[in-house]
Amino acid sequence: MPDKETAGNVRVGQGKPGPGRPKGSANKATSTARNAISSFIEGKADEVQVLWERVAQRDPGKAVELYAKLAEFILPKLARTEVKEEPREEPQLIQIRFVPPPDRADK
Repeated sequence: MPDKETAGNVRVGQGKPGPGRPKGSANKATSTARNAISSFIEGKADEVQVLWERVAQRDPGKAVELYAKLAEFILPKLARTEVKEEPREEPQLIQIRFVPPPDRADK
């Protein structure tokens, strides 16, 4: 097996760092753990749904809290951003008008 070489053709282990893993990529142990957890969760999805529905019947607030905690494992957390906007001189009036839906009996 040939020795690994860096971009400058220096052998790995001779004082210079090797090419290594791309920045931000997960190492093998992390990838393996994530895959194992993902497979377990996918296999238990039906059971989790049933349990969540039981909790929702007893305590809807707790069900929402559990849903949010589970979502953290699937959806990435968004970075917080600050929006700076110049204050308006006058408040803007927004008017919403609700109208009844059209009668669908004629179709």
